[in-house]
This record gives sequence, C-alpha cells and structure tokens, in this order.
Amino acid sequence: MAAVLTAASILVCPHRFPFKVAPSQELLAVDGEFVLLRSDLLKVKIETCANNPKCTNITEVTAGLSTTLAIGGDQVVLDTAAGTTNAAPGWQVQLAAQDKLEAK
Repeated sequence: MAAVLTAASILVCPHRFPFKVAPSQELLAVDGEFVLLRSDLLKVKIETCANNPKCTNITEVTAGLSTTLAIGGDQVVLDTAAGTTNAAPGWQVQLAAQDKLEAK
C-alpha cells in the first residue's frame, strides 16, 4: 500500500525543483487537504524549475496511480507516482505529507 497524495504533497521535477499540485475535487480530504487525481497532475503548471530548458508541465504519469481508489472515474495519485515533464523524464514525489490514507 502507498500513501495517497493531497494538496500538501510536494513533488520534484527531474532537476530537483519542488512544486505542488492544486486539487480539482472537493469530495475526499485527508488532514484537511484534498486528494490529488491523475488529471490534476496533467494540468499542473510547474513554475519553480530554473533549469534550461525549464520544466513547465507534466506530460505523462508512468507510475503511482491507484488501481482501487478513484473519484469520478479519475485515479487517485499515490506516493509512488512518477513520470515525465515537457523537458525531461523523472519527476517524482518528494513528500506525501500524510500517512493516514493508503491505497493500492
């Protein structure tokens, strides 16, 4: 089982610059923070990357989506999530920021 990501979770681009993702749903929260969905990752604008070329968005989620928990048909994101950005492969989760809700 892996921790579910929320708005408080911190991800890092392949160049190690941290960023957060805004949740689009308000149905499920953990510790007062709404849970993140696959579609939230694909909509994020990465504004912290200072590399050249800069990471500006996530283009693919290659791992870490729940196979058992979804909201409105959209998979919940887990702390094992990873994928690619417009600039390079290798974004990942730095901190889940909660340990109360886990999923497969």
